[in-house]
Amino acid sequence: MPPFTLALKQILVTVFYRVNSVQRLFSSIWRCAVSDHN
Repeated sequence: MPPFTLALKQILVTVFYRVNSVQRLFSSIWRCAVSDHN
């Protein structure tokens, strides 16, 4: 596997995990907001 492909794969994995953690954070905030309204 060429180094470029390896670097690209690493970047994709990093971005994926970052987006995943951000989504988890937003969902927990959303859950708190919804439970506060009820």
